[in-house]
Amino acid sequence: MMQAFFQRWWRDQSELVQDTVKKLVSSGQLELINGGMCMHDEAATHYIDMIDQTTLGHRFIKQEFGQTPRIGWQIDPFGHSAVQAYLLGAEVGFDSLFFGRIDYQDRAKRKDEKSLEFVWQGSKTFGSSAQARLYSLSLL
Repeated sequence: MMQAFFQRWWRDQSELVQDTVKKLVSSGQLELINGGMCMHDEAATHYIDMIDQTTLGHRFIKQEFGQTPRIGWQIDPFGHSAVQAYLLGAEVGFDSLFFGRIDYQDRAKRKDEKSLEFVWQGSKTFGSSAQARLYSLSLL
């Protein structure tokens, strides 16, 4: 969820609604995923901007709900970079990442090979701490 929209909605809610949402999050009935202030373009954005917008959104979630997202969601990225896997895996701590855009040839190949779920290795230097488990929404 992009925090720019959620925070705007959140500020307009009554204390009763906010308490209800907090209870739903605490019980696991509602999960906030991704949590960045916006959804950055993975291919053309400087890594500092990725870190800043993600940190800004996660800070709010941590303050309000006492936790941070464990799942990433990139609905419409234009390309993927190795930096993204490293940042979301090792630095942010996401357990998995769902994305919505994939090359049609890659999609067909993965579907045929039954490899729709895969581990994205972000950095050989950092090993398994720099990887993210990926799932494509277009494949599920």
